[in-house]
Amino acid sequence: GMAVLPNDGKCRMKKSPLGDFYEYIGSTDYDYPSLNQVRVLAIETKTLLVFAVIEEARAVYDSLVSLINVGIATTISDNSNNILEVIETSYRTGRGAILFEHSILMNQPFDVSVLPVENCNMPVKDGCDGVSLDSEVVFEVTVSLTSCLQKTDKVILSIPSLGQQLEVLVDSVCQCGCETQPEIASEICNENGNLTCGLCGCEDGWFGCHCNCSGDPNVLMCPTNPNTGLPCSGEAQGSCSFESCLRECECEEGFIGSACECSENNCRASVNAEVCSGNGYCTCDGCQCNAGFSGTFCECNRGSCIQMGSDSVCSGVGECKCGNNPCVCSCDCPSTTTSQFCEEEVDLCEVYSDCVTCLVQSINCNTTCPNNTEHEFIDVIMDTFYEINGSSTETCTNTEECTYSYYVATENESTTLHIEMCPGPGFPYYWAIPVIVLGLVLLVGVVIIILVKIIITIHDHIEYKKFVTHMKTAERWERVENPRYVSPNQKFTNVAYKKKQ
Repeated sequence: GMAVLPNDGKCRMKKSPLGDFYEYIGSTDYDYPSLNQVRVLAIETKTLLVFAVIEEARAVYDSLVSLINVGIATTISDNSNNILEVIETSYRTGRGAILFEHSILMNQPFDVSVLPVENCNMPVKDGCDGVSLDSEVVFEVTVSLTSCLQKTDKVILSIPSLGQQLEVLVDSVCQCGCETQPEIASEICNENGNLTCGLCGCEDGWFGCHCNCSGDPNVLMCPTNPNTGLPCSGEAQGSCSFESCLRECECEEGFIGSACECSENNCRASVNAEVCSGNGYCTCDGCQCNAGFSGTFCECNRGSCIQMGSDSVCSGVGECKCGNNPCVCSCDCPSTTTSQFCEEEVDLCEVYSDCVTCLVQSINCNTTCPNNTEHEFIDVIMDTFYEINGSSTETCTNTEECTYSYYVATENESTTLHIEMCPGPGFPYYWAIPVIVLGLVLLVGVVIIILVKIIITIHDHIEYKKFVTHMKTAERWERVENPRYVSPNQKFTNVAYKKKQ
């Protein structure tokens, strides 16, 4: 057969003959329950429906949940072996929408507004979305009349997803006895209007709580929210004030801005945190921190950048920078100062001495010179006060190779060095080194030669004196010839030679 009867909402389950499970026995007679029947039953029994389906069917059940608004759709594995885990996780972490409904009919002069005021991260019309099961959301419900009631009436407010409702009895008082006795041209109304039941009714051309503002009240409008176009962003966020005659917005608690268009929640580090951590005030552009605090939510205490006994941050020359997680602040000092609070000045001549010596020798100075250091060689100058690009300089002296001056100027995080060339263009003269060495060698050679000559001369003089002394001593002895001595000189006469007469 086939189902021909509409579902009556009754449970038609029968225990299986095996006794270990139940089965539905109305499938051949009764149609499936409608979505509205499922929704009503879930609300009445305060049941959270969890539709655990495979991935291919997920889109269908997401649409179903959005229609009945009382359930959660989740995905299980193909063999359903994780169904219990998925259901338990969905129940504990499931988030849904809390939406108010009311029983106001078309002919009833009621206007109902619902505004979540606490613990709602996703406000929606008449409720709050993304609410977890264990959270508590506070709503403010306002019921106003658009016209007077003939008799007491009621408004029923309900939250279908929770199965709860509230009945509110409403009565109206549309006329007071004081309305029949107005005070004409009252002084309280600056004589520009009549005082009726404590309120000023202004004459044409005047407005304000005490009719103290002149002009067209329809022209001098309060600032409007650029997104909604509503003055003061609507009654829920602010109201228009006449006190200053300029029509300024009086914002409700938790809202700021000229049109009450900004929420103070944007200035909180977390939902329950203080606005700007209690160390500043909130603006539409974020937190404006009090002196001594910084950070997105003024959570960083810059007191660690102030030296004990001083009122200035980083001695007035450094920048206090704060990190996150945790928020720790410390001074970022310029290159002209040092120490924790930038209170000690740096000897720039000492800092850049090695750098200048390296630059003069024209070698790789990347590791010797501090970062962001520029240099330029200049001619010797005679100015007492020397500036670099309009900045005053520190004058230093170096005696490497020769005595010369260099000038140090610091601006922001960069340093410029101007180094005098000594004695003139082409400094330093590297060819002078071998010339000097050669000259020294020649000088030493000449000195050695002179010394040797002097030593030889002195030695010869001593030996000559010894010889002269010896000769004088030899003259005291008689000279005789050796009898065995034969003179090498012999004289022979040619017998044939006849001397001419």
